[in-house]
Amino acid sequence: MKTLALAATLLLAAGVVHAAPYAGADIQAGKKTAEQKCNACHAKTAGGDGSSIYTRKTSQIKTSDLLTQQMEMCDSMGHGKLSDTERKNVLGWLNSQYYHFK
Repeated sequence: MKTLALAATLLLAAGVVHAAPYAGADIQAGKKTAEQKCNACHAKTAGGDGSSIYTRKTSQIKTSDLLTQQMEMCDSMGHGKLSDTERKNVLGWLNSQYYHFK
């Protein structure tokens, strides 16, 4: 019985340690915000609807920290002026759609 309790505790702890980096993000709201505030600039840069900017082979985005830094850089350039909640939601959507960081 103690072994079972220990195993359950370890599994719960592992889930906390490996939680998604944007836990609690509203994915649908993030998608909508990206469509409204990000895609026009990305379309100018990458062509099409702008989504290819996330999947280009030369992408330097290899971690959730780098994705967050890129988002902050884009936002500081005045293209979206996202709130903290919007930023989290867009990051959550990007991660769920393209990056899959754990």
